[in-house]
Amino acid sequence: MDILNSPWITICSDVLAILMISALLIRSSHIWKKEPGYRLLRGMLFSSMADALCNAVCYFLHDKRFAGAYTLAVISQTALEIAIVSILCHWLLFVDYQLYSSRDHLKRHYRPYLMPVPVFVLLHIVNAFTGILYTIDAGLRCERSIFYNVILIIEYCYVVISLAVILKYRKEHGSARFFSAMPMILPLVAAVAISELTPHSFVALGFAVGLVNIYLYLKRSRKYYEEETGFFNVAYLEYIKTLEEKGERGRGVMIRISSDGDNKAVSDILRQELPADAEVIFMGKGRYLMFAGNKNRQFANLVNVMLQDAVEEYNAGNPQAKIRIKADIISGNER
Repeated sequence: MDILNSPWITICSDVLAILMISALLIRSSHIWKKEPGYRLLRGMLFSSMADALCNAVCYFLHDKRFAGAYTLAVISQTALEIAIVSILCHWLLFVDYQLYSSRDHLKRHYRPYLMPVPVFVLLHIVNAFTGILYTIDAGLRCERSIFYNVILIIEYCYVVISLAVILKYRKEHGSARFFSAMPMILPLVAAVAISELTPHSFVALGFAVGLVNIYLYLKRSRKYYEEETGFFNVAYLEYIKTLEEKGERGRGVMIRISSDGDNKAVSDILRQELPADAEVIFMGKGRYLMFAGNKNRQFANLVNVMLQDAVEEYNAGNPQAKIRIKADIISGNER
């Protein structure tokens, strides 16, 4: 057997990808949180596992001769392609959520981008009966058509769009907090390049390495988050001070928020009413600090009015559990 061309190289790569993802799913409690960001990450992890499993089956079937082998090859290749579509779609949504932390932002901006997804899935399913994208040859190998390559390029445009979203965010808000796409992009690009230049496929392993990198990257940032409220904690205030001392950020508007009543209700109101790009720090005992760059006191006054309106609405519906929120401007530009 020609070792350099052996399908077992790809199969071992896929098994390694499955083991990496399985270990992460089993050992990490954070992965199973209900937060949208972790749900999207789980979607990518499960899709990557399906991709690796189906790819391993496809390569195992090369040159095999047994009843049902051809049907299994077609099913595995179809499921593999759909899994890739799922990963890329989840990735785009994941990037946006990491930047803006807003489900509403996802709903408002990404419907047009998601519309082609059912079309891609349908094309891969139809291909199983027509071969318009790719066929399975006598050796049970995938033979791509030109149309397949076009569709694949369009699918991978989701990665390009995600990079455009990051650049747009940086232009408007500066560098993203505790998030970089490179831990995912670099292994994926390397895996795709090697796969195109060799008889082997390392795409599943590229996805797995990238996703593990992203998880570890996010885990390091969790030390700045307060679990109960979902806002930053006091440690993040020290991080801000360090950046200000280095001249890497300005202070902008700073608002001190004090509250009485149910912490969850207060947190929900702050999350809904405060700007998506505002930095909110939970100081303990109903006290918060909000930072908003490139804003002025007029903006701060508007925020205070919005908070009071939200509090009045909440108290009207919950007369037995009223809350109070008071916002005081500590610093900010006059204009």
